[in-house]
Amino acid sequence: MKEVAARHGIQPQQLTAWRRLVRKGQLAIPAERETEFAALVIEPPVGEAPVPAPLVGVVEVAVGDVVVRLSGDAPVERIAAIARALRP
Repeated sequence: MKEVAARHGIQPQQLTAWRRLVRKGQLAIPAERETEFAALVIEPPVGEAPVPAPLVGVVEVAVGDVVVRLSGDAPVERIAAIARALRP
């Protein structure tokens, strides 16, 4: 158990506690992996010049119940990327 805990960067006691909770039915283990996460990197396209005039105030991008507030001087490319990412 110490090797497994060390491999995943946790304390052996935490692993023991999780196993105990699973046996008691107090911690659910997903039957299959439904979601995978990957790093998100947003970079401006190569060759495009940055927008020289800064915006002022706050920009809000709202889709459904999700609202993202950005500084008014956020790059246009960043605002557009967030808007595209929130699109249903």
